[in-house]
Amino acid sequence: LQALFDQPRFEIEHIIPFSRSLDNTFLNKTLCRNDYNRQKGKQTPWEVFGGTDQWDQMVERIRKMGNRRKLALFQMTESGEDKLLEDFTARQLTDTKYASKLAAQYVGTLFGGVVDAAGTRRVVTCAGEVTAHLRRAWNLNRILSETPEKSRDDHRHHAVDAVAIALASHKWIKALSDFSKTSLSRRPLANAVIPDPWPGFREEVHAQILERTIVSHRPEKKLHGALHEETIYGKPHIENGKQIVHVRKPVTSLTTRAAIEDIVDPAVQDAVMRHFGFCGEDARKFAENPPCLPSGVPIKSARIRKSLATVTVGAGVRQRAVATGDNHHMEVVAELDKDGKPKRYRGIVVSRLEALRRFRRREPVIQKSHGPGFEFCFTLREGDMVEYAPDGALKELWRVRGVTVQANGSVILSRASDARLKKELAASDLPRPPANQFMKRGGRKVQVSPLGEVAQAHD
Repeated sequence: LQALFDQPRFEIEHIIPFSRSLDNTFLNKTLCRNDYNRQKGKQTPWEVFGGTDQWDQMVERIRKMGNRRKLALFQMTESGEDKLLEDFTARQLTDTKYASKLAAQYVGTLFGGVVDAAGTRRVVTCAGEVTAHLRRAWNLNRILSETPEKSRDDHRHHAVDAVAIALASHKWIKALSDFSKTSLSRRPLANAVIPDPWPGFREEVHAQILERTIVSHRPEKKLHGALHEETIYGKPHIENGKQIVHVRKPVTSLTTRAAIEDIVDPAVQDAVMRHFGFCGEDARKFAENPPCLPSGVPIKSARIRKSLATVTVGAGVRQRAVATGDNHHMEVVAELDKDGKPKRYRGIVVSRLEALRRFRRREPVIQKSHGPGFEFCFTLREGDMVEYAPDGALKELWRVRGVTVQANGSVILSRASDARLKKELAASDLPRPPANQFMKRGGRKVQVSPLGEVAQAHD
């Protein structure tokens, strides 16, 4: 154990040097003493030790391990190495993963099979490692990112992969191998440089990816999901024209004086406020030193007054007040003037709970009739695609990330190519135009085919 970990005298090495075989699989790896690995360098075991007194002893030790394939690699001569490289190149153009096999069979139906009647391979499933090396060698990763490594923050990275896959061939795998042989680096392919497939290749790919590639998304139409938040509130009542509910919270969560002032019970509020000042206005200290009532009873939690719109769920003694959860869609309607022309637009937001209730009542989930003087335009929901000009000038493709009741109905957008999760996006990456502003700036709902064809969507 000391020789392996504390003061390591062994390291992983490639039996046939990676710079010559590009084979980084377990089959081509072994543990080797440091000094022997330095002596071996970029040579095969036969080239270093073949014909010496040590050779027969080495072969015998490996034979006793019972791995015939590793033994064959260890004994490989130059002719065997040429055959290995040829086989390896072929393997890189034939990915054996189950999903790849199924995809190849599916695409192969267009060509009479993966291999046609004449024995010609019509569908190639390329190993991911090779495409990664080609993307890096041709500097394709920098098309969508400033770093040399692949970024998945932009959906168009799939188009970059497609370029590398389309160009993967024996020619370029051999070019990687040739570069690796002459490199002095221990990770030769990390900085591999090979010729461009044609003059102006990178500039052309850059223009195609950034200017002409259109991303399509599937809209979210399901009804199931979180129908309401988990918190149960007290029976709502009206105070100063606002709906007020009560909810119990631990006093350690009341981190400001304004939050403590929302405590319903005056005696509890006074005790917590005095103790808050005593603890240096640090509610975290309440955990070990809680505030107490004059009677000495410690206060661990308190009922808080909160202005919140709620809905009721359940019936009878099981009826509870809850806040609605996710919103299902927004119905965009135009308010018409006396001439029947739109003068302003509204966004009527429907929660997932209300959408499910409509479904159970056998009503249309999307209501298109909103009374006289209103005209239904379309609905917007998560995953929908829209055209919108945030500055009122140049229209862009955006993806709907959600809808909110704020500002008389607003839509939350992100650029169609942005692959980051909603929680990873900054506020500046998530514009929230109200329905009226969205429509006044030429916003419209569109559908994008898998081939990138944009057409107006109709509900």
